Amino acid sequence: MGFSSLTNHTITTPYQSSRLGAKVTTIVLHHMDSTDFNGVLAMWHNATRSGSANYGISNEGEIWGVVDESLRAWSLGYKYDGGKGAAFDRHSICFEIENSSTNPPYPVSDAAHEAAARLVADICKRYGIVCNRTNVLGHREVYTRYGASYATACPGGLDTDRIVNRANQILTNAPASATLKPTEVLDMSYSIVHQNGSNNIWVVSLETGNYAGIQSPYHVQLLQRVKVNNGADPMNQIELDIVKAYLTAIHTTPTAPVEFPTLTSEQLTAVADQVAAKLPAAAPAKLNITLSGEASA
Repeated sequence: MGFSSLTNHTITTPYQSSRLGAKVTTIVLHHMDSTDFNGVLAMWHNATRSGSANYGISNEGEIWGVVDESLRAWSLGYKYDGGKGAAFDRHSICFEIENSSTNPPYPVSDAAHEAAARLVADICKRYGIVCNRTNVLGHREVYTRYGASYATACPGGLDTDRIVNRANQILTNAPASATLKPTEVLDMSYSIVHQNGSNNIWVVSLETGNYAGIQSPYHVQLLQRVKVNNGADPMNQIELDIVKAYLTAIHTTPTAPVEFPTLTSEQLTAVADQVAAKLPAAAPAKLNITLSGEASA
């Protein structure tokens, strides 16, 4: 089988085994929890610590083949899960991706995200895997959804939603960028509100008072980009559609509006605390956003 044509380099490791006839149906993403990419490669190659991946991706976006795709990498095995993690490895191709920092939230570079997306698209195309969030998982989701492997924060700051969206853009040959038009997405003022003492993040219209829960950190970044760059930031069509979905929702969704005084642009930051105090304490219901293969939440 070998490696993807996107592979820049290869190494060998003894930490591999047979798939025992299992068909590849999933892709599992891990972060290295390390900024020492060469050190991790050496660990796998020199067998100084049990574990491996089919691919390693560096902070600069270089793709290293480690365990041949025809073989199982040792990325999910756990002696206390009854063999579920090892079984999941057998039908998965696994990535380990270097972090740009080992401080929380353990971020991953844009270059590494892009390389991961290109590799995901390539694997999905070659194996006939539908590129969505059912088939492309972060390590922790293997545990939370299937009880395999172990509880973990992995893949850290790696944004799996972003990778799947970008991979689908590649698969569908969508335009690399589409300039945001302020008349399309900036027809109202809005604020992004993070409630203290919770993980709830909302986007609130400062015109209608309607609000919606934001689904992922990636979506928060997109909404922030529009505000900061005043609509002039080039975005691909998938990103543009996500932003428009949120702004359409808070413009039309008949939620109980949050009431606040008329604001000037200088007061937009100060209003966040006022708005947060009036939002529901429960976690926000998520929008049903399904774009280019992205599974709805």
